[in-house]
Amino acid sequence: MEALRARYDTTATRIAVGVDSATAGVRRWTENFWKQWEETPLLRHRAPQVLLVLLMVWYFVVFERLIWMRHSHYGTFDYDLGMYDQAVWLLSRGRGFMTVRGMQVFGHHANVGFLLFVPFYWLGAGAQFLDFVNTLAVVLCAVPIFALGRRFLRSDWAGLLMAGAFLFHLVPQWMIQETFHVENLAAPALLGAFYFASIGRWKPYWWCVAFALIWKEDIGLYVAMMGVVVFVLFRSRRVAVWTFVAGTGWFLVATQVIIRLFSPDGAVFDSLFGALGSSAPEVVRTALTHPTMVGRTLGEHGAEAGAMRMIRPFGFVPLGSPLVMLMGLPQHIVNFLSVNSFTWDPHTHYFMLPFTSVTLAAVRTIVTRRRVWVAWALIFLMVGGVAATQDQGVGPWTVPGRSGFWPTDRSPRVRAIDRLIEKVPGGVAVSVNYQFVPHLAHRPEVYTFPNPWRSSNFGPGSKPAHRNPERVEWMLIDRAPLAGEDATLFTSILDSGDFELVEKLDPELYLLRRK
Repeated sequence: MEALRARYDTTATRIAVGVDSATAGVRRWTENFWKQWEETPLLRHRAPQVLLVLLMVWYFVVFERLIWMRHSHYGTFDYDLGMYDQAVWLLSRGRGFMTVRGMQVFGHHANVGFLLFVPFYWLGAGAQFLDFVNTLAVVLCAVPIFALGRRFLRSDWAGLLMAGAFLFHLVPQWMIQETFHVENLAAPALLGAFYFASIGRWKPYWWCVAFALIWKEDIGLYVAMMGVVVFVLFRSRRVAVWTFVAGTGWFLVATQVIIRLFSPDGAVFDSLFGALGSSAPEVVRTALTHPTMVGRTLGEHGAEAGAMRMIRPFGFVPLGSPLVMLMGLPQHIVNFLSVNSFTWDPHTHYFMLPFTSVTLAAVRTIVTRRRVWVAWALIFLMVGGVAATQDQGVGPWTVPGRSGFWPTDRSPRVRAIDRLIEKVPGGVAVSVNYQFVPHLAHRPEVYTFPNPWRSSNFGPGSKPAHRNPERVEWMLIDRAPLAGEDATLFTSILDSGDFELVEKLDPELYLLRRK
């Protein structure tokens, strides 16, 4: 027994010594690894920076190729790409009445940033240029997100993962798929403004705020709420007050002066709120006097579910910074007070401003953790949530992305339509299907059929002089999607003898010229 006990003690001692030796070895390896990591810029900084650039370039190329093909294969529409394309073209020629929408450019929205595009349109830019800028703007949102992680977590890898989570969230993918919208151009500037505010760099902060505001009137509401966030989080009372004044001031000037000047019969959004009011002041009055009515409307329209569509893919991490989400709250409320259900859809541009604040809330939640391991746990929760909801997006790796949202087939019919469009002379007034408008928008008069014969989404306040059918010289009409009054109207035009058939492609597509 003594010999057996001695042998056991010897074995146990050897095991203990081995464990201690292994533990010491692991500790030394870990210490050496982190020392090497700290001393090797390639691992700590250069590798994630290079990966971020590669990710952004790859993401841009993938989506720009898809959106380019979507347009060239007639998968884009009059609202809103064709309308915005005609708007900038008109401004570049000293004109301003959009026949696509039946309104003056600045009577539709206060998109004064369009003036920045005018020199490019002098050089021949068009719809593809707008989509190029749109895609680039969405991708550039990754930069300030990366900068926030790098600055506050002292980790480029953290910034890389958060930027990647943004890009692979469903909202940015749909923002590219929906084609050009000004909210997407404002988003990187708003993210940049938050970053510069967080580090107290106020001069670039104001440049970002100014650049964001020029794109649309409701961005003023976001900026006003940013003033509240700056006051609470960054303790700069003076900047906060001026930010709030700049945001509310721009919103009031844009809606009550600019838009009213160019559209005296009312703004396009005045009719969106049903019983709540026929103008922004009336809606505000209703909210103050009948708050339960507003709350009931938001509930019926699914405002909470809409918010969760943005928050859930980030693993609910944004809920850790509800104050930051306040910046996007006004636009979210406006979206869900509307009686038009398309403003409740996270696949549309109406969600970009609320989503920008949701993203910043997620990042703020992470970078303000005192314990590093908690921050990293939240990062992986954020990344995991995005990975688990990938099929809600529209990238080519998703089910929707492989199911027809991207028309990439250059069929013989597409080539035949190209040939028909080439026959339409430049400058003449045309009436065409919605999918042809973005390809014929560079002219003073291009109408979406049944305009100008019958008013359809044309106005408000449009006058008969704005819709004179006698001015239409050419028509390119696909008869297949026409129904009801539109189909009857087109038949009567064919029977009237006012137009001659230039060419007919298959049984449904007509190219007509006035006799």
